[in-house]
Amino acid sequence: MIDLLSWVMIVLTLVICGLSVLASKKIFVGGLFGEKYIILVLSVALSLIMAFSSPSIIGLYWWFEASLVPMVFMIVGWGYQPERLMAVKYMIIYTMAGSLPFLAAILVLFFGCYSSWVLWNGFKVFSWWWLLLAPFLVKMPLYGVHSWLPKAHVEAPVAGSMILAGLTLKLGGYGMMRVVSLYKSGFGFFEFLLCVMAVWGTIITPLLCISQLDMKMLVAYSSVSHMGLVICGILSLSSWGWSGAVMMMVGHAFSSSGLFYLVGVIFNWSGSRSMKVCKGVLSINISLYFLGFILLGMCMGMPFSINLCGEVLLVGACVQLGLLFCVIMVLMSLLTAAYSLYFFGCLFHGQVSECVRVRDVEMLSVFVLLVHVVCAFLSIFLCDFFFLNGC
Repeated sequence: MIDLLSWVMIVLTLVICGLSVLASKKIFVGGLFGEKYIILVLSVALSLIMAFSSPSIIGLYWWFEASLVPMVFMIVGWGYQPERLMAVKYMIIYTMAGSLPFLAAILVLFFGCYSSWVLWNGFKVFSWWWLLLAPFLVKMPLYGVHSWLPKAHVEAPVAGSMILAGLTLKLGGYGMMRVVSLYKSGFGFFEFLLCVMAVWGTIITPLLCISQLDMKMLVAYSSVSHMGLVICGILSLSSWGWSGAVMMMVGHAFSSSGLFYLVGVIFNWSGSRSMKVCKGVLSINISLYFLGFILLGMCMGMPFSINLCGEVLLVGACVQLGLLFCVIMVLMSLLTAAYSLYFFGCLFHGQVSECVRVRDVEMLSVFVLLVHVVCAFLSIFLCDFFFLNGC
């Protein structure tokens, strides 16, 4: 079952996985079991493509869970620190805690109605609602069940972080769209409560970003903030909300994946992710400075980026929830600009630390970042392609 939404996610999967392979040159050249690594990347790509094209909800669950396995092996096998085992444990526990109740719910529905895609006549919809949305809210993630994400990002290799930010989080948004589309209507207080939790996360996580010194943690927390907007857009059940959610997911996939790769390049120089150590990139290479500036600008929703189109549509969809939500959206935009400028100032300006061994930047590194930027800006010409009718 491949429709417009599936095509967008499948093409995104192919592009991000291809860039993650290019970003893993160190593993292939260094002889660090490169053939096993490429098998894991291909396994992730295959499971995501099958999930995005699954014709049934049980198939979506199967491939949703299958995508977790190669990511676990990737983090454990090529992670940076001994804490990677703890990060994997967090990721497995959170994912299984959300997905096992989901499996129980769809099995009950299947054996009760002899079909996986059913209308909800005769069922207590309100009690099923949380069970069916739980795994996708954890995967996006919703603030409150997001603790696994920063830990997994910090311990994952560069390609693992790129896939997590660019694709795995989008699998949560895709699954949420598929499940919500079954209801064809809103659920009043329950929907409002979930939107409040998501919007609360868009305020708290930028504050956490401003207090971070670890570059990977900052980029990881920024993903939680952006995905909170996506959750509100999906639950609005409107054309603006769904179109804005798709645009935000595509824009975030390229900007966040590019930032994680940039952090990986700088980590190879300094052996550190601290912004007190890694600074003065402008003095090292002007190309990284320019491309990093554009990627951070995309996170802020700079003009001519698809992120701006997505934010405008999502804000328009969320305003219908109340005037307070409009004020919160403005505050969220200001905080997003604050931590982006904080990251930009700390990383690119200042004197290069004495412990940093400056190297020539490989053309491959510049090429991978440039492809992220070009794909993100070319996507704005496909805005009509991203428009959906909502629920």
